[in-house]
Amino acid sequence: MRILAALVGVTLLFVVIRTCADADQHSAAQVPHPAEPTTLPTITVKLLGSISAIGGGTWPLGPDGKPILEMAIEFPHIIAVKLPGGRTISHFSKLTFVSREGDTVDYVIITASDKLLPLQQALSQLEDILKDWNAELDENTKRNMIDWRKDGDLAPGSQFPLDGGAILHGESKVLIGVTVGPSLTGWYVSLTPCITPEETDKLLKAEYAQSQPSTAPSSP
Repeated sequence: MRILAALVGVTLLFVVIRTCADADQHSAAQVPHPAEPTTLPTITVKLLGSISAIGGGTWPLGPDGKPILEMAIEFPHIIAVKLPGGRTISHFSKLTFVSREGDTVDYVIITASDKLLPLQQALSQLEDILKDWNAELDENTKRNMIDWRKDGDLAPGSQFPLDGGAILHGESKVLIGVTVGPSLTGWYVSLTPCITPEETDKLLKAEYAQSQPSTAPSSP
């Protein structure tokens, strides 16, 4: 379990670095806000699925005409994430980022809180979402949760975000990164369903192979 937690941590670090690097592209990645919706729109994505199969939106293109690295949905919506194992997890999201590796969706960052909360309420919201998704915190994050519960309602500026990982039961190709992060006046919950490092490695190798020039067989 400690190895799994470390893998999730590495994945989340990659997410943060890549998100910051692409921040200047987010304006081009917005899905248009629906005009006066009566119900929240649903955006559907599939981990390890094609970016062309996004339901409720179209992957934005950059100035070069190629898909940008991240798609941003910057209005309240329901995000439905189809998993490789066949089931779907969904939740409200105030802000979602969908990332690609090549033409394949590799992670989804979900801002699950519709408003800022006291720390203990945010922790409870995280636990409720994981229960609904048939998921649970990994062993290292469970130990940290005990300490976070003892801390009471810390002021948002009192420490860095509380990060960890979770396991989706029945899914061998997907992990969940979890964050309870501070803002100016409260805490928010963010979850990142993401493919495992092993699946990422497969995508990178396939992408590299496709980028190599084909060599015609030599004549005898």
